[in-house]
Formats: sequence, C-alpha cells, structure tokens
Amino acid sequence: AELVLRVALGARYYTSIQLDPQLLYRPSPGSRREYTRAAINGGVRVRYAMNSQGFRGDELSASGESLRVVVYGDSFIMAEFSRTEDTFAERLEAYLEQALGERVEVVNAGVAGYGPDQELRRMEAELGSLRPDLVIAAIYAGNDFGDILRNKLYRLGDDGGLLENRFSFDPAIERRVAVSRSELILKKVLRDTLGRISGAAGAGVPTGREARIERRGLPRLRGGTGAEVLAQALRQARGQAGARGAGGVRRDVVVH
Repeated sequence: AELVLRVALGARYYTSIQLDPQLLYRPSPGSRREYTRAAINGGVRVRYAMNSQGFRGDELSASGESLRVVVYGDSFIMAEFSRTEDTFAERLEAYLEQALGERVEVVNAGVAGYGPDQELRRMEAELGSLRPDLVIAAIYAGNDFGDILRNKLYRLGDDGGLLENRFSFDPAIERRVAVSRSELILKKVLRDTLGRISGAAGAGVPTGREARIERRGLPRLRGGTGAEVLAQALRQARGQAGARGAGGVRRDVVVH
C-alpha cells in the first residue's frame, strides 16, 4: 500500500528541496510537485516538475540551439502555486518568440524564498554552463533585502566589499529535512486529511510541452516598456553572437 501511495501521491507530499552548503537549500533535481488551490481560488490542481538541473520545467535544449534567457528570482518567478503556462517565464517566452520571430528558451531559475544573495551564488555557479544571451534578476522590494539580513551569507569587509560567511546546519534542521523525505506517505495523508479545511480539488491541467502548446490561445504578455526592453536586449545579443566565441560568454543582466 505504501509503494502505491508513493507513486500516486509522492509529488504532493514529499519535499522538493534539499539542504545546500552554499545556498542553504535548493530544489531537488527531478522532483515533482503538486498543489491544490483552495476552492475560493478556483480549486485547480497544479502539477509541475523540476528538471535534472533543478529548474522548473522541461529539460533544457542544447546550448546554442536558440536564444536563451535565464530568469532568477524568488517565489514570484518560480510560481509554485501557478500553472506552468501562467508563470512569468512561460509568458515571457511566448512574447519574445512572437516579437523576434524565432525560437527563444526562457529558463525559470526562480526558487521560493530565495534572496538576491542566493541568486548571486547561483549565477556564479551556473551562468558559465548555461551560456545565456540575457539574464534577468527579478527583485521583490517587499522582502528580498530582508532575506539578505536573515540569510547572512555575506558581510561587508572594511573596504566595503562582500565577504562570505561560513555556516553549518543545526542537526535538528537536518533531521527534519530527512524525516520529510522519508516519512511514510500514509502518515502524511492521514495528517493532511484530519487538518484539511478546503473544498474539493478541481481537475488537473496539462504541464510542460502540452501546456506550452495550449497557451498559444491565451492572452499574451503585453508588450509594454519592460517587455520591449527585453526584446531589444535579445536583438542586440543576436546581433553580437560572434562575441561568444573564443572571447568568452557574453551576458547582459537586467535587474527588474
């Protein structure tokens, strides 16, 4: 019975994060998630997966096959409670493809709860291999600067530069994460059932490539000033593609 529950309900009940010695935590590559909105919010069941590199969505295409944009940010970008086709990354991809008339791959590098310090470390580790034409760092003024103070990944040196702080995990946190990844699904289901107060869930929705095809009929991201700035940046990147040869990777970073 437990094996059947793991296959059927694992995406809903197992944690999709793992502790990380550089980032505090990160999404688990290959993990799958499922959420059900409360009835007042439509009761829609949202399913999505992290690819083998830990980004929300499908596996990435080979580098150089298309223009590539990487979007870093927190829960507003990861959008774990939104359908794949409704996320900023997917809507931006559709807009840019329409504006530029060619294939564009937008990588959703958002992680719920992340601050600019964690995003910086990911950029340093990932951009060399991702080789993007454009990088967007989405900053939420409501709490991102507080994240820097809470995370304490960096401190200011006497010269005003950033110095890395060393840290270790409290054993209690390590135990809690281990339990969340190994606890019996049946126990989780019983606990959830007893505490459930929301109504019945709605039907599931397509994800990944199927959702990407279906979204063509949805209202597109409007080409306002911000969207057109991104499209123009990609046009410039396409025009200077030769600069990514022996001279190294060319990256434009847009902070929004």
